[in-house]
Amino acid sequence: MPVLLRLVTATLLPLLLLAACTDDAGTPPGDAGGPGDAGDGSFDAAATTDADARDTAVLVPEGFDEFIAYQMDVGGIPGVAASIVTPSGIAWSGYYGFADIESARPVDENSLFIVASVSKTITTLAALQLVDEGLLDLDAAADDHLPYALRHPDFRADDISPRMLMTHTSGLLDTFTTLSRVTSMSDPEVGLGEFSENYVTPGGAYFATSNWGERPGSDHEYCNVNFALVGHLVESVRGDDLRAVSAARIFGPLGMTSTGWFLEDVDAENLATLYTYNSRTNAAVPHSGFAYYPAASLRTNVPDISRFIQATLRDGELDGTRVLSAELSRSMREVQRRDLHGGQAITWRYRTIGDEEWLAHTGSTFGASAIVAYRPDDGVGMVVMTNSDAFVRARLGLPASRDALEEIFARIAAESVAFR
Repeated sequence: MPVLLRLVTATLLPLLLLAACTDDAGTPPGDAGGPGDAGDGSFDAAATTDADARDTAVLVPEGFDEFIAYQMDVGGIPGVAASIVTPSGIAWSGYYGFADIESARPVDENSLFIVASVSKTITTLAALQLVDEGLLDLDAAADDHLPYALRHPDFRADDISPRMLMTHTSGLLDTFTTLSRVTSMSDPEVGLGEFSENYVTPGGAYFATSNWGERPGSDHEYCNVNFALVGHLVESVRGDDLRAVSAARIFGPLGMTSTGWFLEDVDAENLATLYTYNSRTNAAVPHSGFAYYPAASLRTNVPDISRFIQATLRDGELDGTRVLSAELSRSMREVQRRDLHGGQAITWRYRTIGDEEWLAHTGSTFGASAIVAYRPDDGVGMVVMTNSDAFVRARLGLPASRDALEEIFARIAAESVAFR
């Protein structure tokens, strides 16, 4: 391992592990300009300045491609892959910078990015398919289908339902020191079922009182482990590995031919190298595997994830294949518990991007940041994936990369009006 990589791994990785794989990287993106022309992939919009983030006001380029390049330079973002999606397909896609800096390999349509917490949207689809088939009740006890009890140790009489897991109201909390123990520099070394059972079961290898918070159904607390349990619930009902279920019932039907959960599931030659930025230069960090992988480990590219967004915009159908009923696809967009969180739908959240409300999910892990978002009323979605630790570094008090990435989100959102 190169000396620089060893240094980055030894000094930053423990901190990144504590901050990784979460949703909502900070304040919502601000407006970065008005709509422009949709032509050959380049846009034009009003110039903006970012005086608050810099010592002096700097004129930001007007052209869309130049704007993206400028923000990438400001934030130290190595590569960006993005798209605007409509029910008809990809309306625009853009690829910028490097998938690997050392070899000067550019980002292109084949580049695979880990999307961290965006993974939860795929896990959710796998679970909702069970609901469609009458195999799972969103409001019944989840442990009716699990080989162990899923009970809050202080409220054992209270059921924890799949809906609670998918809306972060289960009472479960992430104990990040424990999550770091089941994170490896390869594909996961601890099985999903082993991890899930031992995390929630008193006396289990990963159990701690810090794994549990408020009474189930009484509080909203974002938690990755919720979706490890959703993934294991899918496995328990289907009697098959989530990776196999995803391939047979989601990736295959939607034509997501390059997408996978583990490193061994995807083409290593197309993986984007992951980077951390120290305000001067980018340094590579290792690819990782998580025992709680249904919450965090999806690797995909723009064509594949855009097909997932296209199907979502089409209420669960694509190219004549239905992966979710229209009724359930629409109902999952409803805010679930306004008394606990005003924007939480099933897994997705309503967020302000630019000056509009989107159903969105962000993802952040060491070396990668991403967002997927859509507006069902307008029939438009967007995808932005990067090999930058922008969101994680923001949690460590270093917001420049995140701010630049949010400017990119907002600009793409503003330009998407041309496709509505």
